[in-house]
Amino acid sequence: MDTGDYRAAVTGILGSVSNETSARLERFWTAARADGVEGIVIDVFVDQDGWEPAVPPRPHGWTRDDLEAAFVDVVRQWVTPLLPGGAPKGFWRIGSLDGTFA
Repeated sequence: MDTGDYRAAVTGILGSVSNETSARLERFWTAARADGVEGIVIDVFVDQDGWEPAVPPRPHGWTRDDLEAAFVDVVRQWVTPLLPGGAPKGFWRIGSLDGTFA
């Protein structure tokens, strides 16, 4: 599986939970405003067992860093249009534990 195929597969899978994710992000945004939270980081973990929703395994020949870079970018592209409007610039950040941010 090449990079484009992997990214397309993950994007399709994530798309299947867009409505649920959008509603969850709206709840986070509402709670954050009520509590005076200055920002929210969406952490992307690539070293976990079991994914919800299930995603394809790391392609043969990819390093963990290759997977993380592709996955953080795919998540950023997918979730950005789902983020509630009205948040200040930089309020939402998407990244991984090692600091790879999109």
